[in-house]
Amino acid sequence: MQQSFGHYAFASYQTDGFSGQEKPRALNFIWIPNKKQKDRALWRAKSPLKPDHAENLQKHARQYDDMDIFLWVDFSLMNVAQTQYFEKLADGIENLSLRDIREISQYNEDPLFSKMKPDYKDNGEPIWQKVDYARVLVLHHLLSTQDYDQAFYCDLDIVDPQFDTPRAIDLMNRNKAVFARSNRDGDDDYVYLENQVIGFHRDMLMALEDGLLPLTRAQIEEGENGWGALIMFVEDHFEKSDSAFSSISVRTYELESKEGQSAPQINELNEP
Repeated sequence: MQQSFGHYAFASYQTDGFSGQEKPRALNFIWIPNKKQKDRALWRAKSPLKPDHAENLQKHARQYDDMDIFLWVDFSLMNVAQTQYFEKLADGIENLSLRDIREISQYNEDPLFSKMKPDYKDNGEPIWQKVDYARVLVLHHLLSTQDYDQAFYCDLDIVDPQFDTPRAIDLMNRNKAVFARSNRDGDDDYVYLENQVIGFHRDMLMALEDGLLPLTRAQIEEGENGWGALIMFVEDHFEKSDSAFSSISVRTYELESKEGQSAPQINELNEP
């Protein structure tokens, strides 16, 4: 998928709240870079997203046309060309909107999100801390400030989140939440939760506010990412025997082969 920066005209993305809710459900994606992006000539600008990820975003918006689809971007870290790229990415897709993640006060005021390279060792952990916490902030923000019945988060490399499968619908109706799950090396006896896909019903708002949000932030303060906090939260709120921790399998790309060559493959995880 080619993107032309050319003379594309800016559209206005959401920076001061959002009042255009159209659907009862919202699906959210996040893009936070690890550092402030340098300004460069438009013709030299590189796409912020991998082409596969951009295609996933647009495909999901068309597939789930009964949802409001939001791509949350920290525009304070974007250069002009990258901002134009994101605007063009959302152009022409009616239910896909860009939102500035700094409209969320808890994000904007948290020093975690001002921490940039080279302020920390380059071990990849801080960016996972940011995105793990940001996804919970986004879901809480939507359910607490707008009238959505359900709010979902999805990683950009997920090619089929399966939100509308009978299993996912049943889990949301019964447990008011759904999560992704995976299995190690294809071993169905070793199934574990993933935070690649998360969905909450409005009935879980207080559990988010009093549980997952502070728990995730506390884990990050201890130098961990947000995955362990999700595990603890789920174990506190759901029975292990209840449909595998209220989880669904998802399909995702394996982006790199063992030889380091780009080799996208679909890995479909089996449901028990």
